[in-house]
Amino acid sequence: MLLWSLLAAIAVVAMIAVPAFSLFGGLRQFSSFRAITKADDCLRADDLQGALEALDRAAEKTPDNPLVFENRGQVRLELGDLVGAMADFNRLIELNPAYSGGYTGRAAVYQRLDRHREAIDDFTKAIELRPEWEPSPRNNRAYARALGKRELDQGLSDVEEAIRLDDKDEAAYYDTRGYLHELLGEHEAALADLDRAVELAERDHRALEKSADEAKLTPKQRARMDRLMNEELGVILHHRGLAHQALGHGELAKQDLSRGDQLGYSPKDGVF
Repeated sequence: MLLWSLLAAIAVVAMIAVPAFSLFGGLRQFSSFRAITKADDCLRADDLQGALEALDRAAEKTPDNPLVFENRGQVRLELGDLVGAMADFNRLIELNPAYSGGYTGRAAVYQRLDRHREAIDDFTKAIELRPEWEPSPRNNRAYARALGKRELDQGLSDVEEAIRLDDKDEAAYYDTRGYLHELLGEHEAALADLDRAVELAERDHRALEKSADEAKLTPKQRARMDRLMNEELGVILHHRGLAHQALGHGELAKQDLSRGDQLGYSPKDGVF
């Protein structure tokens, strides 16, 4: 599952060039910036419709700003508007074909549409456009291969490389590798990785809760953070439940699968 935020996008919006000779163009850019900032505020409060409306205004003001289409594509994807999200990511790729984010976003749409071959191909393109030392693009492709239940050995190589490249343990890597082991029939190895993924996800959630307390997040902001973290853990627990099930651990499988559903595991909603 791909988790995302507009925060990084807002951080780089200052790089948008505003021609000094065009007051009207500068005003449009400033208005677009304000709309994107508004979208970020809405997203923090889990107001996806408000974020979408703000980004619609930004698209009207600056129809050639790739940042707008990346952010709106992500919001539309989270809202389940797959047609709109696909259009936005295609537009992003058209505006900036050398930027990996367009392919990563479009791959996420392809995954929701069960078009796994296209998702893998887009993640491959994103890998080609990113520095060789970045681990997450390889993990994305590995997980796409797991979801598509194809090229599983290559997926395992991808995630092994991601783990080698990173200098810290990440729940997402162990979840991906554990799920791939499970699909390959390597249930003991799967369970070991998924136990570790659960441990890391719970650790990260505790750390984020502490940070949220220090940052004095609003209740709505806190609710969004908790929901996203719970969804991540829900996916991992579902995978671990499958491993327990394959090993004949009936009660443990039932507990993990049930808790995973309670926390938000839902393929039809894009939480998988």
